[in-house]
Amino acid sequence: MARWFVDRFAQSGIPSVSLRHLLPGARFVGCPDLIVSGCSADSRRIEPGQVYIAIRGERIDGHDQIAKALDRGASGVVVDRFCESAGPVQIVVSDTRSAYGRICQALAGDPSSRLKLIAVSGLSSAETTSVFLRSIYEASGRRYGYVGRDGWFDGRSRLPVAPPPWKPEVWARMLARMVENECEGAVLLVSSETLENRLIEGVTLDRAVVTDLSTGSPVRGEKLRLERMRHARLVRMVAPDGAAIVAADDPEVEILGGVNLEADRVTFGLFAPADFSAKIESADASGSRLLVKETNAESHVHLKLAGAGRLPAAIAAFAAARSSGVSIEPIVAGIEAVDRVPGRFEPIQEGQGFPVWIEAIESTRDLKLAFRSLRAIVAGKIRCVLGPDVAATTAGRRSSAKIAGRYADHLILTSDLLQSRSSEDWPAIWGSMFDSSATIEHEPRRAAAIEKAIDESSAADGVLIVGARRAMHADFSNDAIGSSDFVVAIRRLRRAASDRRRHTA
Repeated sequence: MARWFVDRFAQSGIPSVSLRHLLPGARFVGCPDLIVSGCSADSRRIEPGQVYIAIRGERIDGHDQIAKALDRGASGVVVDRFCESAGPVQIVVSDTRSAYGRICQALAGDPSSRLKLIAVSGLSSAETTSVFLRSIYEASGRRYGYVGRDGWFDGRSRLPVAPPPWKPEVWARMLARMVENECEGAVLLVSSETLENRLIEGVTLDRAVVTDLSTGSPVRGEKLRLERMRHARLVRMVAPDGAAIVAADDPEVEILGGVNLEADRVTFGLFAPADFSAKIESADASGSRLLVKETNAESHVHLKLAGAGRLPAAIAAFAAARSSGVSIEPIVAGIEAVDRVPGRFEPIQEGQGFPVWIEAIESTRDLKLAFRSLRAIVAGKIRCVLGPDVAATTAGRRSSAKIAGRYADHLILTSDLLQSRSSEDWPAIWGSMFDSSATIEHEPRRAAAIEKAIDESSAADGVLIVGARRAMHADFSNDAIGSSDFVVAIRRLRRAASDRRRHTA
């Protein structure tokens, strides 16, 4: 593996890149070309001989840090405008973020040229689709890497990773490790933020899967237009002999199949005509049974994951794997092997007579989808634990609270969700938000709130714990370790099961 992005020193024996060759549209000032073996967008970490990339951020403009980079020995700077004070060697490009990604990938040895990469993106179903695909390639016996939200697999080991988004050099490092470990390809979960900031620029894809943008989503207007533009960029990264896998049920996604005319267009869907479609044969709290149809074949698939949002994800993964040459048997086996997606409507089963799920929402659309899925399979009361980490802003928290109040029968609020100064005035603040028929309680201690929701549930009820993700496990196992909602719920359910056994003994 190339070491430049680990040690940050320009070293002998590592790839050197011609920026003239890599950035043919750039304007070179002070030199006909610049050969580099290291780069950084952080002026504090530049080492002598490296090139500094000036990136314009929301709070800091990297162009204002050029002097610091030069003082640390930068051999040149990549800028998006000519700067009088930027030294004698400048490479002027239209987009420094894009240039940064391309340089990082090139310095890592262009790993995507030796990997069949499947990038999965979308607003609601992308993570579940990527988990299905990872399982499919495991079932097929092929060595595929994986990059998800909470960890990655380099072809030999499952490894934790810091929360996304990751810098371009981190993406390059992960892909280079997969090449080093002789992976055939990799499944990459790609967020909208990653696309917006060009963090995987310079990567060539074998498949781009776009799951959803507008279906069941509150994203509209200018935000939707920006999402469409970002995902169009992803589709353009597909190689000429690759394919764009797009949702036929979502018109904003379906049109993206025509963005890259050199790549094949493959569609999937539940309702609109598609290359891969499915009929729902049954659905309940234990999962769903689908009949997946393609041109010359039909396949029965049993999903162990409950919830309507899992169905499009299963079809998307089926379409992506099948179009890349994987046979039906490992596809079905891989999808059927997935029994949870950590933090995504994740079931907890310890022998109790009612379902318990954890939902780590990232937007109000995730929360709506979770409640709708729960309402479809729970006949009794929905008991919901809602904490302040459902959103970063007060407006986001209030929006989430309104949704929870609309769908839940029993709502337990934890900590500072309402931003109240004391626990006594929370009812008045809550009542000012909306009118709800739900029973609403305030329990500052999150663990106590989870235990209360579980203790008060009967066989017909369902519990939804919203907010905090399950703790990351370095080995991707299902064992409960560390402190999280998942662990609290597991312990309470196990204690209840032990009490039941003791009473019946």
